[in-house]
Amino acid sequence: MAKPGDVGTAHELEQLGELIRLTMPPAAAGEVCEQGLALVARALGAPCGVVILKGGVGGAAEIVAAHGGEPGAELARLAERTLEDGDEVVVRDAGARNPARLGLILEGPDGPLGVLALERPARWDPEARAFARTAARVVAAALRGARQMDVRQRQVEELARRHYGLETFRELAVNLQGLDQEDEILQTTLDLVLEKMGLSSGWILWGTAEKRRLELAAHRGLADDFVRESRENGIDACLCQDVFRSGKLQFARNTTDCPRMPDILCGRDSVAHACIPLKFERGVLGVMNIANRTGQIFGAEELQFLEAVGSQVCLAVDKLRTARMETRRNAEARALAALARATGGSLELDRVLSAVGDYARDLLGVDRCAIFLGGEGSPPVFSFLTGPALEGLEVGHPADLEAMGSRGLVSAMRDRRTLVISDAGSDPRVNAALARQWGVASCLLVPLVAHDRLQGLLLADRARPSQWKQEEVDLADAMARQAAVAIENARLYREASDALLRLQQAQYGMMRAERLAAIGTLASSLAHEVRNPLNSINLQLVLLGRRLVRLDERTQEELSAIIATARHEIERLDALVEEFLSLSSLDSLARAENDPADVLREVQALMEPVARLKGITVRSTIQPMPRVILDREKIKQVLINLIRNAIEAMPDGGTLTLSGAAGKEAIVLSVADTGVGIEPGLDIFDFFTTTKRGGTGLGLPISRRIVEAHGGSLTYESAPGEGAIFSVTLNTRGGDQAPAVNRIHARTP
Repeated sequence: MAKPGDVGTAHELEQLGELIRLTMPPAAAGEVCEQGLALVARALGAPCGVVILKGGVGGAAEIVAAHGGEPGAELARLAERTLEDGDEVVVRDAGARNPARLGLILEGPDGPLGVLALERPARWDPEARAFARTAARVVAAALRGARQMDVRQRQVEELARRHYGLETFRELAVNLQGLDQEDEILQTTLDLVLEKMGLSSGWILWGTAEKRRLELAAHRGLADDFVRESRENGIDACLCQDVFRSGKLQFARNTTDCPRMPDILCGRDSVAHACIPLKFERGVLGVMNIANRTGQIFGAEELQFLEAVGSQVCLAVDKLRTARMETRRNAEARALAALARATGGSLELDRVLSAVGDYARDLLGVDRCAIFLGGEGSPPVFSFLTGPALEGLEVGHPADLEAMGSRGLVSAMRDRRTLVISDAGSDPRVNAALARQWGVASCLLVPLVAHDRLQGLLLADRARPSQWKQEEVDLADAMARQAAVAIENARLYREASDALLRLQQAQYGMMRAERLAAIGTLASSLAHEVRNPLNSINLQLVLLGRRLVRLDERTQEELSAIIATARHEIERLDALVEEFLSLSSLDSLARAENDPADVLREVQALMEPVARLKGITVRSTIQPMPRVILDREKIKQVLINLIRNAIEAMPDGGTLTLSGAAGKEAIVLSVADTGVGIEPGLDIFDFFTTTKRGGTGLGLPISRRIVEAHGGSLTYESAPGEGAIFSVTLNTRGGDQAPAVNRIHARTP
């Protein structure tokens, strides 16, 4: 070979030949850069040089080959500058013939791949420049070829891995078909994974986030003592608990990481094992452990394979659970539909209670079901029982639960909130002694509430402690809502029938009495013919909502909006029926001696949270007043209606003032607002007259007739834009009182 610095075509051809040989496989990218740099440096007589290649997207350039020792800082900067400019760079010293440094671009298909930089080449005549540029193109072509070979090799290896994984997953899918138990799915998966990986030991631990404890669900190749202990006591302190809680993959390499390994694998302590969290949408429910051969650890690809297997296990378990849940929900839907038919087709209270109790006992799988009715202001009546007797209680008689010391029943009725008791013997919310006396170990206490009115309580209990599933609680709530409406309908039907009978016997000759009787009849019909279908529709919406979880997010949002609209319309229709129902019992007063101040305070406590949500300030000035003979619930209805109207008259907020004062012969209860006021000439006490969009025009006429039935009067003062004051005046001596004149005037601020 010619010496460095010689000029000659034969020498250049020889150098190019050596470069071309670099383009032939199986040369690697690093080899191409190192040998190509060395050949070009020798051919041009450069004492040292460097090759810098660009990094990936956003990556920094990197020196991949050097010739003649470590490159100087100036040569490295020249290479980086050449890469930035994207063109050949030649730097000369003053007066020198040959370059001090030069940078040659290694061109790629989409831009520069890198730079070949040389320090003080001995040759730089035209032939040398042509050779250098040709050599740079050859090195760049060889580099592209080497990279393509690397990509193809990785693709081949990836395809092989995918084929292996797909075959394993296909075989796993075949093996899992027909399995209907979670333990069978886990054991089958574990056996197949160990077989495919040529390993002998593995185990799967299963648990729930609520219990915070793992239990051995599947195993192979473990010590008998460990298996027995795990079956009896579960798994508490170990590495798997960390994986279970965090959901992150970890693996133990030695006894420091997993001190229990000798106990698990019969004395094998230096064993790495992969811990694969079994992740579900609701959280991590288990951990799959695979023990490696002694002295070996798992590679990244093996861990990825195991994670993929874990995902397949979760899908299989979810599919099994979904099928079970679907079967159960279908059975529940059929039972609820049957319950709706049973309760909706009858207005006899005994038949309604029997249907509710029997269906609740069967659907919830409880030992006993009891129903208490009433409970507002007086002891509830023990009205129905299926199952073992409750000592000290008799069906058809009042149950003084507070005197008996029943904290749970009293609390559920008072708060109108379902109580879920898993262990009555240790739950502080219940009387443990009374629970033992009645044989109640776990129970659901579900209040029966319809249209904000407490109808009673449903008790469903078991003779053993048990964890109530959320779907069981939801089902009990749905049944309670259905039962409450059916019970209320039966009660309203009975009351409406009695009211209609009294109206017929009295044979009123006045037009108002005839209209009230007609509306009372219509109200009774609405209670039966409208509310039951509305309730059935609402139940179906509940079931439809529970099935939305299997749909995609966008469909869930669309259907949820439709369901919300339907529920809003159901509530509006139900409110309309409620107002009509109020007319059926206007003349039926349950009079008793009451403190009007207490009535007003009770209504204030009920409605003040509603007002505050609307940005309304509530004030009250309630003076001591004498006790008056009145129907407490009817007067509450009047005050609630007046307060609700006042709130609706202040859509942008304002002040609501409640006051009560006593005169010589009467007491006055007032509701004042700072709202829009009432237009002059509008008879707001006439039936079906309303200023509210969507209003029925029944609230104020009903309220006025209730007050007049007490021998009192309902009046108001108002001016447009200045708010209104409604006053309920009741005679303290029980005599009739002539209605006052309503006045509309401007009020001084």
